Amino acid sequence: MTQDDVLFGYRLRVREMAGRTSVSETRRGLSVDRSTYYAWMGDVERGDLEMMLAPRSPTPQRCPTTSRRGVKERIVTQVGG
Repeated sequence: MTQDDVLFGYRLRVREMAGRTSVSETRRGLSVDRSTYYAWMGDVERGDLEMMLAPRSPTPQRCPTTSRRGVKERIVTQVGG
């Protein structure tokens, strides 16, 4: 069993328990942070069940150290490059 399988099962248990009990009971029972709980349940309400349950890539979607293309071009133009 992979770590993604474990996480999938955990998220599924959170979703199932949320349907049977209160938010507080679910969070306490499964040790889920409040912001995480609401983010996951928001995904479910928007119909993004796959998003909630699917394993996430460990790589960031964007690199915070890179500049947008327009900014980079203005810098190069100003410097005279």
